[in-house]
Amino acid sequence: MALPGWNSPILVKEIHDFLEGGALLFFAALVVFDVLAHFKTKRERIFEKISLICFAVAVIAEICAYPYSRRNDELAADALARSQREIARIGLEASKNELEAGEAREAAAKASARAGLANEKAGDANRRAEKLARENIRLRGEFGKANADAKVREEQLRHENLTTETKLESERTTRLELEKSLAPRILGFQIGPGNRTSFDELKPFAGTGVIFDVLLDAEAQRTAQEIGNVLQAAGWKILQTNIRPDLYIGYFDGVMIEPMRPSLGPLSSLPPPSDVLAQKAAEQRSIDCAETLELFLLSKDWRVRVYSWHEDKIPPNAIKIIVGFKPSPYFDPAWVKEMQERYKKLKKELQERRMRLPRLPTPQN
Repeated sequence: MALPGWNSPILVKEIHDFLEGGALLFFAALVVFDVLAHFKTKRERIFEKISLICFAVAVIAEICAYPYSRRNDELAADALARSQREIARIGLEASKNELEAGEAREAAAKASARAGLANEKAGDANRRAEKLARENIRLRGEFGKANADAKVREEQLRHENLTTETKLESERTTRLELEKSLAPRILGFQIGPGNRTSFDELKPFAGTGVIFDVLLDAEAQRTAQEIGNVLQAAGWKILQTNIRPDLYIGYFDGVMIEPMRPSLGPLSSLPPPSDVLAQKAAEQRSIDCAETLELFLLSKDWRVRVYSWHEDKIPPNAIKIIVGFKPSPYFDPAWVKEMQERYKKLKKELQERRMRLPRLPTPQN
């Protein structure tokens, strides 16, 4: 069964544009209601259902738009084929008229040679030949015009198809970026031959204790579980998990890592006491551990930062991981996205430089 407007190029294009526009509109509505659903209100479930309905309608609109996109290409190809057939027909008629003109001229010449009485008939033949010649010129002009029009139309169709493909690619890129921004934070990990894993950089810190402070939010709690699964696979230890409803306060959404707070002031004596050296070494190891975990999460396109100058008391050989709301980088302005990329690059360079620096020796008993 043919779809509505299936045989009309204009209707096919209008329906395709309408479906594409509707898909974008419902994707926008999905974003709005999904954002509203994150606020703790009585209508939270309603907003979630509406956002799901908007997503379903947008996907259906995209599916419905696909056959019209294919049909638009087919109608354009049919129009081009009809133009070429018409050009061939006109060329055939022109050749036929040229042949008739030649035959008429030959008949007029023979008639003039046989008898002068046939002059009138020869004149008629000549006039007929002239008429056919003018018809031939006219047909040649029409042929040239039709050929030029066909080339112009072909170029227009090629330009329209290119514009449509560019628009679809841009919409696809935007849709993928939006889906990535709205998707939950998932790490996962892989273990390959030779005990090689996707988290090898975390293994040197095996035995490190981890304290989780997690926002009272389902996505944040699942994110903490994702981080914990990877850290436990790398040999780290989960010491404690605290669910805190007050973590929404502040300006930084994402994950914050707190190592041991560095002790202030220079070493009071040289050589320093063994307990001071042990404290400094523990602080340095805690910072290295936090920086390594930060780089690991940044490589997964997560929003994360290390904060050392906090008021929390972190025990030796441990760090604290604070998990808040999931950021939505899709809605960030361009300069924020650029700063985030620069931050990731800078942190990687600083980590490489730090790892080349000499470490404080661990005192021997």
